[in-house]
This record gives sequence, structure tokens and C-alpha cells, in this order.
Amino acid sequence: MKSSVDYFTSFDMNNGKTKVYCGYSDINSAHIVWRQDGDYVGSMLIYSDVGDALEDFNTRREFAEAIGVLDNV
Repeated sequence: MKSSVDYFTSFDMNNGKTKVYCGYSDINSAHIVWRQDGDYVGSMLIYSDVGDALEDFNTRREFAEAIGVLDNV
């Protein structure tokens, strides 16, 4: 997934086992937020607006921080 989407921000959680990305896909002209555990792509949401994608991304980051799984950066 990472190779087919130009991601512009990400964060790590679960001691580096999980990454959450936010990026733009030229393939479907959409902004995408997805979670990746190794080679497995978990929840992926597609947005037409970058603001909506960043809001989702930041909500996920805040949640990870609140429950104590966000890796220190």
C-alpha cells in the first residue's frame, strides 16, 4: 500500500509494530488513511477531501496517545 500511495504523514504505535498513514492516491484521486501491521493493511478509509482525511488521521493519533500505545517520537 505504501508503495502505491504518496503518504505525507504517519505515526507508529504498539512499539513499532503498527503504522498509521495518511496520503494521496493518484490511482483513484483520493486521500486515504490506513493502518498497516507488517504486510497486513487493516482499516482503510478513502476521502475526497484532504481535511476530512487529516481529521480522521489526527483522531486516530489522539486515540492511540490516550490509550498509551502511541510510540514516543
